[in-house]
Amino acid sequence: MIFGWMERQALVALVSLVTAMPASAHDFWIHASDYRPKVGERVDLTLHVGQHFKGDTLPRLDDWIVRFDYHDATGLHPVPGELGDDPAGYLPRVEGITVVAYQSRPNTVELKPAKFHGYLRDEGLEWVIEERERLGEQEQPVREWYTRDAKALIEPAGAGGDGWSYQFGLPLELVPLRDPYRLRVGETLPLQLLYQGAGLPGVLVVAYRDKAPEHKIRGRTDAEGKVALLLDGEGVWLIKAVHMIRASESDEGYQWGSFWASLTFERDH
Repeated sequence: MIFGWMERQALVALVSLVTAMPASAHDFWIHASDYRPKVGERVDLTLHVGQHFKGDTLPRLDDWIVRFDYHDATGLHPVPGELGDDPAGYLPRVEGITVVAYQSRPNTVELKPAKFHGYLRDEGLEWVIEERERLGEQEQPVREWYTRDAKALIEPAGAGGDGWSYQFGLPLELVPLRDPYRLRVGETLPLQLLYQGAGLPGVLVVAYRDKAPEHKIRGRTDAEGKVALLLDGEGVWLIKAVHMIRASESDEGYQWGSFWASLTFERDH
């Protein structure tokens, strides 16, 4: 698809409108058209922003993307696709375990104190509220930048190997420590949350599935950034975590920055 200047500007405006919605109310994830495809099949990849598996899809806009890659047994490759595509990309042929990663460029949001504090409580970031009180900023509005670090795990039935554990080196990355597709009923899924390549302690990790999105499973990472979650039920699972930092002096006009990580896959039990 070829876009002229007007079409490109309209597309940028559309994506800006959706991504500028308060981060507090919106998760971000990669949805695969089939998480358990037959070997050799094509899989489409859609970018979603919303809550409880409902919301909007985002078209492909390369100006907003730091990376959009997949890793399989043959190595690391860019996800094919063209400007404006929705689905935003695709895997031409899935031959085995494939992990997809998407990293966005920073976006910004402005929030009133009550809205900001509500989102902090939802995401287990109460320490930020305490820090704002210590700094005397609790009644001030907030300007925040945020980035998205999303992954999806696609595994044809019967596929072998350990490609499910591949690390892309995203700023904030959820890495399974066991293959989610090989868990038995009653077994927990261990994960590690990495920030800049190191385990991140004390962060709330939340999981829910498309068939019962109101049922949340929560746990906090330990000193090594590890957590184990009991994922009870079939369907597409979304696991997410948020890490917040105080904005640096070079981020003029911003008080906070955040990183949003997600991981999706599907279970049949």
